[in-house]
Amino acid sequence: MKKHSYLSTLLLLAAAALSSAQASKDDKAQVVDALAKAMTERYVLKDKGEAAAQLLRDRLKFGAYDEAATGEAFALALSRDVNSVCSDAHLRVRFSPTPLPARAQAAEPSEAEIAAMAKQMRQANAGFEEVKRLQGNVGYIRFNMFSDPAIARRPVEAAMAFVADTDALIFDLRGNGGGSPSTVRMICSYLFDKPTHVNSLLMRRGDQLVQNDFITEPVKEHAYFDKPIFVVVGKRTGSGAEEFAYNLQTQKRTTLIGESTWGGANPGGTVRLGDHYSAFIPVGMAKNPITGKNWEGTGVLPEVEAKPEDALTVAHRMAVEKLKEAAQGSDRERLEQVLKAIAGGS
Repeated sequence: MKKHSYLSTLLLLAAAALSSAQASKDDKAQVVDALAKAMTERYVLKDKGEAAAQLLRDRLKFGAYDEAATGEAFALALSRDVNSVCSDAHLRVRFSPTPLPARAQAAEPSEAEIAAMAKQMRQANAGFEEVKRLQGNVGYIRFNMFSDPAIARRPVEAAMAFVADTDALIFDLRGNGGGSPSTVRMICSYLFDKPTHVNSLLMRRGDQLVQNDFITEPVKEHAYFDKPIFVVVGKRTGSGAEEFAYNLQTQKRTTLIGESTWGGANPGGTVRLGDHYSAFIPVGMAKNPITGKNWEGTGVLPEVEAKPEDALTVAHRMAVEKLKEAAQGSDRERLEQVLKAIAGGS
């Protein structure tokens, strides 16, 4: 009897969990309406936003979402449909099993959400994971996000101070998913000796696109103006991290090593669509001042291709080889020994 009771309880709990993940007809209608409205009002390309909104309403009307039994399946179907029009790497609908925090405005995070995100960024040290000196006096910085500039400033300053006396520098962005364009500019400012227009963002304001230019402000302390820079990238290098790599590449300030990057160039924000659904909707697009283009859909292509597990070793070797070109006497001999050590895997 106890065994039967225990089994019954498990079945009830499983049924409740399944029920909570299901998407009702009313839920779907409300979410489609909210998403269509957000796409119309916010998506960076107004005509595509309107076309995606119409497609959503038409597909709901003709029962295209009836077979999406769970919240996850419904969110996936919505993401697929809007991207059939927009083909945007950032554009995505998400389902949350637990209710999302309430917001006064659907597209503006609440004070509690902002505080929670700031706490998370501080606890993650703004994404900075490793700063060290490699053989041959090559600096190395690995970080996984371009967090809010107010939180990132101190780790950025500390990292650049640590590597200030190295002779070449490697930024490892293989796990960096991006973040704030202002923080991208902050770090770029350590690498250019004069104000440099590194990127622009075209941001939707109503029915217009307004251009915001990002120009470096050269730093006075721990500058890295005249030394070789190498950036390691990969498939998980996304968004703002791609911008950083593309900025330096187009300015001929770096050599990129690794694999082509993720391919998302359109920044935006999360819109709350209901208690369990949200969408990241891009409201802008990058425009490089040199190429007039960006990396949406293509990714940033490295000059030197390397497997993820080999990319750092390749970058280290290239950095030391670059230093060796200008070295003489004992410095040249020292760097030759470092190259032998790298080749030997020590």
